[in-house]
Amino acid sequence: MPNSQNFPLPGLLEWALAGRTFEDLQELALRLLPEQAQARWQRWHETQEISELETLLPQLSPGDQHLLEILVALEQGIELLQSRTQEILEHPFDSPLYFSEPEIRQLRWLIGLSESTLRRLQTCRSLQPFPLELDMGRRLFRYLGRILRYYPRRESLN
Repeated sequence: MPNSQNFPLPGLLEWALAGRTFEDLQELALRLLPEQAQARWQRWHETQEISELETLLPQLSPGDQHLLEILVALEQGIELLQSRTQEILEHPFDSPLYFSEPEIRQLRWLIGLSESTLRRLQTCRSLQPFPLELDMGRRLFRYLGRILRYYPRRESLN
């Protein structure tokens, strides 16, 4: 079963920083939503009840709907990275993180989404000055994207 194999990815610190950057990006994007949508997001965040968001979607503009979808994707990425970094803390510090092939695809997609979202948010006047940690996050995402580019293809060649 090809999807059951886990692949080691180096860089615990980088992945922990990526998780923190996803959280910062999520906070920033949340501020751009209308207050009603922010309140619904907070309730969804606490309950993870998808109906909270489904009833809200028709009331939002297409741009806000897209922003809400980005927030959900970021939350899923944050949860994945938190679970993996928690697992690694139970092992020797220099151990790599292990991700399955679908998780690697999810991270690759999420990093691309986050990079493009950061690029768009940098031009938003209401967010000026743009937080330095998010500006540095773009560089981190490019670095992690390069690491993920050949996983798991590179591993299957060995």
